[in-house]
Amino acid sequence: MKNKELTTGFVAGTCAGIAYHLLVDMNPTADAIKPYSDLPFSTTMEGHQAIFGANAMVEIVDLKKKG
Repeated sequence: MKNKELTTGFVAGTCAGIAYHLLVDMNPTADAIKPYSDLPFSTTMEGHQAIFGANAMVEIVDLKKKG
């Protein structure tokens, strides 16, 4: 029983950390934003920020499902 609680906590913490990291990467006021590399298409920096934001939201939704 304790292993399940620890595993759930670990997964929730990891998902929250990934979502936070993606939101920080999307920050439009940052001095420099590293765009995604190896996308199969070309996009603007705003496009890269939108992808970061969308991925962060998906991670948050996934976190709610796992929690």
